[in-house]
Amino acid sequence: MLAQARLIATELDELNGSNLTRDQLLQYKEEFSLDGVTIFQETGDDVTATVTSEPGDAGFSLKEAGYYEAAVNILNNDEAYSLVSSETVTGTNISNDERHKYAYYRPEGADYFLNIYVEAEDITAYLNQAGPQALIDEMTENLKVMEEGAVYEMAESGWTFTAGSERTLTEKAQTLIGSDMGSDGDQYYRIYFPVNDSYAAYVALDKSDISAPIYRNALVMMVTRLLPLILLIILISKFFNRVAIHIQKLINQVSALEGGDLTVKNDIDDQGELRKLSVSMNRMTDRLNYLLKKASGYTSQAERMSVMLEKETKETARRMSELTVESAMMARHESEEVTHMLKDAERFVRIYAPPKDADKYLEKISLMRHHVQSKSEAATEITITISDLLHSLHSQAESLAETSQEMTELIDTFKTK
Repeated sequence: MLAQARLIATELDELNGSNLTRDQLLQYKEEFSLDGVTIFQETGDDVTATVTSEPGDAGFSLKEAGYYEAAVNILNNDEAYSLVSSETVTGTNISNDERHKYAYYRPEGADYFLNIYVEAEDITAYLNQAGPQALIDEMTENLKVMEEGAVYEMAESGWTFTAGSERTLTEKAQTLIGSDMGSDGDQYYRIYFPVNDSYAAYVALDKSDISAPIYRNALVMMVTRLLPLILLIILISKFFNRVAIHIQKLINQVSALEGGDLTVKNDIDDQGELRKLSVSMNRMTDRLNYLLKKASGYTSQAERMSVMLEKETKETARRMSELTVESAMMARHESEEVTHMLKDAERFVRIYAPPKDADKYLEKISLMRHHVQSKSEAATEITITISDLLHSLHSQAESLAETSQEMTELIDTFKTK
């Protein structure tokens, strides 16, 4: 029943019980031959049946029935919860007797739990067809070595016989029920094993039926397995020899790559994983060849450009130095000419200008002299800065050329196609 409840919850695939409908529950009731399907949700300070296949169960209150706290614990559990019970809830329209068996299941994270129930007689009929007794009967009928088997259930008084047969089980052997031991004190070999905390099983095997085929087949197995074993050894030897040859080819290729030879490839002809590794190694070699060729081309181009840049910056720096000297001389000459002219103008103002305007003219002459000096100094500084920049660029071009040369020499140490 729990499996049916879990399956229904899985097919519903819904964590919000408010989205479920009575038609869905009726569909599963008919599909699984159930007597009823009900969805319980927390409503206010109660847990009630919000959706049900049976109209008389709608709105049933678990609080009134005395199961409110248990229902809330189920709904607040972080994990999925399941329970099978034969008890009835007094006052429900589902059942008011002991003729039904109930299963409760809450999907993990859902705000509801699912309740399904069937008549106990249906369960009994099902167990008679597919239960432990039917399974034990089928096993003893089809397995010649199995004399009998039994299933036990844990009760307050201990392990209680529930199905099967225990006619050959001695009183001493009964003390081993529930353990994971075996015993072979008489003509039967008995196996005991626990199914879980509530159930245990016991099987009795006839030793004569077990040993007869073993002795009979032992000689046949020794003879029939000796020849295949020899053939297997031969095949394994050939296989590993072939694998060793392929591995040695890969080792040789890796050694060559380690030495800088990027032209070597392997020719492994195999259909297994070594073939895939061989193809990957060859592709890696081709890729390294391609990358080194591209890197060599870029390095050569960078070297040529750095040499040209070094030459151009050297020539430009030389010409700039000449221009700097020439500009400095011209600026100095112009400054001297303008300064001389301003001195003449100053004498003229002092002699011929009206006294009230003399100071104004002298101030303008002083400003002009300062402007000429500032302009001359700025021109000189700009020229010197450009010259220094060109010298720095020339130095960087030399460094780039040396680096490119070193990269070219390093790449040349590899052997490529």
